[in-house]
Amino acid sequence: MQQQILQKPDETPKKISKAELAKKLESMRERDHELVTGIFRYIEKPKGKLSFTFGGKYPGDEFKRYDLIDGQRYKLPRMVARHLNQNCYYVEYTRIGGKLGMASGNETFMAGTGNEDTYANMYAQNKIHRTEFRSLEFMDDDISAGPDITEIVYR
Repeated sequence: MQQQILQKPDETPKKISKAELAKKLESMRERDHELVTGIFRYIEKPKGKLSFTFGGKYPGDEFKRYDLIDGQRYKLPRMVARHLNQNCYYVEYTRIGGKLGMASGNETFMAGTGNEDTYANMYAQNKIHRTEFRSLEFMDDDISAGPDITEIVYR
C-alpha cells in the first residue's frame, strides 16, 4: 500500500495597503469598544472586589479604572470582558522526570536539593481562572472562559 504525502502549497503572506490596514484596525477597535452586558464573577475571592486599570490597546485609548464586585451586573467593553475571561489566571505546574520524579511518579512536588535547576522538568498541568465575565447577551466567539488547557513543557 502506497501512502501519499500531501504538502501544503507555499502561501506567501498577503500584503495589504495602509488604507486597508487602517480600515481593519478601526473595525477591530469598534468591536473591542462595543459594550456587552454580563455578570462578573470573582472566582478567587467570592463576594470580593477587584480593582484594576485597563486601556492603551489602541492609539488614543485612555486608561480607565474598573472596580468590579462579585455577582454584580455590568456593561463593559468587549476587550475588558475578554481580558477578564482569558488573561486572569494562574498556572499550576507539575514536576516530572529526574531521580525523585521517576521514583514516585509524575506528581512529585518535593523541594530540590539545590544542585538542579528548580524549573527543569516542569510542565503546566492546569490553568486556574481567577475571574469570569458571564455574558447575558449572545456572544458568538471570543469571551468565554472555557476549560481550554494549554500545556507548556520545560525540559
